[in-house]
Amino acid sequence: MRLFSPGFPPDDVFAHPRHEAAQKALPDLIVQLRAAANVKDGYELQQELIDHVREIEEARNAFSKAVKRMEDGKPPQPDAPEPQFGRDPSLLETWQFERGVCERVARQFRCIGDALAGSSA
Repeated sequence: MRLFSPGFPPDDVFAHPRHEAAQKALPDLIVQLRAAANVKDGYELQQELIDHVREIEEARNAFSKAVKRMEDGKPPQPDAPEPQFGRDPSLLETWQFERGVCERVARQFRCIGDALAGSSA
């Protein structure tokens, strides 16, 4: 398993605004997970995780669509989200990078969900 794709330097991934935002949210979610003492606590955590995953998956889907369009020689769709890391939006690699960051952040949130599913809460 490769942690980083070629062309996606770890420092760029770690400094990306989406990744940084997730790194601020994840510790609180882990605390909630550890403190979940009953089904209600687990349900509330699950709803918060769903919100995070839904938001990041919507962005990932939009970046995926932009990547597909650019691979077909078209510009990104008009409603595509703006790349957040300051890379050149005319380059396919920018959109691939944004999609890759979203994939990694979604995986981090899902790991907490997996831990919740395996808990007794």
